[in-house]
Amino acid sequence: MDFYMLKALRRRQRVRQILEKRDRLELKWMRNLIVILSLIAVITFLSACSIGPKCTYTQEGTKIKSWFWFYKDKPADLDKMNCN
Repeated sequence: MDFYMLKALRRRQRVRQILEKRDRLELKWMRNLIVILSLIAVITFLSACSIGPKCTYTQEGTKIKSWFWFYKDKPADLDKMNCN
């Protein structure tokens, strides 16, 4: 091989390395974005739910007991102490 062919080969290898590095950075960025969005979704989910044995009473006096509660506005009497 002559000098110009070696130079062209090295240039192609360098370009390939740069492109591979860019692809790795894009994948890392995407992974980080997925983690951040997942954390936001989990925090939002946990702020609107309650886990553990809790009870409340309806206006008719019926006791409602559950381990998982999903609510917009938390009922005032939703408590573990109501499960007697």
